[in-house]
Amino acid sequence: MKINKNEKLNRYEIETDGEFAYIEYQFYKDDIALMHTFVPESARGKGVASKQESDDLLSLSCKVC
Repeated sequence: MKINKNEKLNRYEIETDGEFAYIEYQFYKDDIALMHTFVPESARGKGVASKQESDDLLSLSCKVC
């Protein structure tokens, strides 16, 4: 699974079976707040949400709230 950073929509996305799982984020000064997570029913139970959180987000140089 490849995570894409969609800066236009302020979210990290994974495309799976033509649908998107995503985590919406908002920056606040030196921090990032994770606002909303969505995983389509067809991708639930496959570790998609945890993959989103663990890869790109943990490599950010700012504090994850």
